[in-house]
Amino acid sequence: MSDYLNSWDQKRLEELCKKVIVRKGFTLEDIPKSSITKELCDLAIKQPSCMLHHIPEEFRTEDMYKVSIKRNAWDLIHVPRKFQSPKLCLKAVRKEGETLRYVPKELRTPELCFEAIKKHERAFEFIPKEVVTIEFCLRAVKKNGMVIEYIPTEMKTFDVCFEAVKNDHNALLFVPKEHRTTELCLEAVKQYALAIAQTSEENITAELCLEASKTRMKMGYPDSISHVGFSFFKVEGMEKMSLEQYEAELLKNKTQDELLTHQYAWFREQGKKLSIIK
Repeated sequence: MSDYLNSWDQKRLEELCKKVIVRKGFTLEDIPKSSITKELCDLAIKQPSCMLHHIPEEFRTEDMYKVSIKRNAWDLIHVPRKFQSPKLCLKAVRKEGETLRYVPKELRTPELCFEAIKKHERAFEFIPKEVVTIEFCLRAVKKNGMVIEYIPTEMKTFDVCFEAVKNDHNALLFVPKEHRTTELCLEAVKQYALAIAQTSEENITAELCLEASKTRMKMGYPDSISHVGFSFFKVEGMEKMSLEQYEAELLKNKTQDELLTHQYAWFREQGKKLSIIK
């Protein structure tokens, strides 16, 4: 009779555990260890509140790892090597690029690494050296310009830098000075006017000034032309002018030296205020 009552009590306890996990959002941490079963673990892993490390190792299965990674990519760290398949690792890095650090090195293929940096540029730190080629870097910055921050200096060719800036003007911060040409900076100011502060004085041109001013107007700052810095370069109808027309209008009242000196000084000052240059 006592065995029957104990069995009955155990069944009631199991049903109660299931209810608090499903209905109340409790985790296995809230359940007495003696009451945790394989069935209960299968149920718990499907709940948003349950984390993989809550599941006792003896009850973990390959299916549990798949369910867990789908919800939380960082659980990859808890997945045993024998279950870290290329497919599972790919799912993880597509959700959280930096989980590349937990992918076995032999599985860090160019394609998997590329998927990781598409999600987060910092994942570049965990890419094997043999995968990092100029071709790979060029492909990477076209998808995520900020990857350039982590690219080795010897891989930062002009083409790599140009494509990085074309994708994201902030990449200009990590472009070597020898590559910060007028052409490259022009790509940056088309996206963000004050990116002009990152170029060198000898590369400051009226073309950069015109593009920077137009960019500010496109971004919804019509009053920016009357700003203390941009007003110096204001020309009536400038947004519709060609570069030659714009330069000609500017030089009616100002000399080229006067324009360049003022422009460089003002943009550099603005860049310092915004902490985008040192």
